Amino acid sequence: MPVIPDPIDAAFLHRFVSLQAREGEPIAIDRRKSGHFGGRWKATRAAFTGPFQRERVAAFGFVLLLLAGARAEAQTLTVNPGRFGAMTCQQLWYTEQEVLAEGRVCLKSERARRAFRRAPRCISDDETILPGKVEAYLETLRKSARDKGCSGF
Repeated sequence: MPVIPDPIDAAFLHRFVSLQAREGEPIAIDRRKSGHFGGRWKATRAAFTGPFQRERVAAFGFVLLLLAGARAEAQTLTVNPGRFGAMTCQQLWYTEQEVLAEGRVCLKSERARRAFRRAPRCISDDETILPGKVEAYLETLRKSARDKGCSGF
């Protein structure tokens, strides 16, 4: 059985579970903490047998996809907005770029791209892909930067 890469690639997992369910092959996916697999996800033959086997596998795959999606949507806002007034212009800029990079918005300046080159790949230049809570956070940050007289905000 194949080893599933860690972190879980939701698209790979969906294809794998769908293919196995179509072929009627019972599978289970478990985490091996030690030994040969060194902390990777491993697909094995399912321990359960009997009726509704495909349904169980499909339901399990669906739950894993939901969990992977929920993890991708969670974004931590690093600084409490009440502290923006005490931050320097450089810190405000860095926080803004960090939030944009985590939200997978393409960074515009070369300086920002260099600072966050290890960030997840961007998917859009448009900030409207960000959740409303994050947009409000950025607006508060930018207002604080403008009030301080920081350039570029």
